[in-house]
Amino acid sequence: MLPDSVNGRFVTTNPAPSVVSRTTILILSGVLMGVGLGQPAVSQVHRQALSASFVGLVSYLGITVAARKRHREAIQTAFEQATWNLNTRLDKFVAGRTDAMAPPHHRGIPSAAPSRSFADSIRGL
Repeated sequence: MLPDSVNGRFVTTNPAPSVVSRTTILILSGVLMGVGLGQPAVSQVHRQALSASFVGLVSYLGITVAARKRHREAIQTAFEQATWNLNTRLDKFVAGRTDAMAPPHHRGIPSAAPSRSFADSIRGL
């Protein structure tokens, strides 16, 4: 499953405009299934209610799959945008450097080669 955030920012998708929401379709399908299966005598109305409930469940599953696909594409687009932004910043930083700088000391770890004055001070002891 893909994360819901990229660089700490949540990725949201704009819902597709619709008259009826997915939850409403699921609730109505459940009601129609209850009507279709609730009576022991099977009549034409109960068969139609049961058929409509199955169509509703299939449409709910289809809409859910489409929404997940849209969300996955939105996350992929956000990752691509974040990567592009970071690469652009890095290119600006690296391209702007003309002088060769010494590598910085990370977390207080000294470099492997001691400086000349330090070596001279050790010999003097």
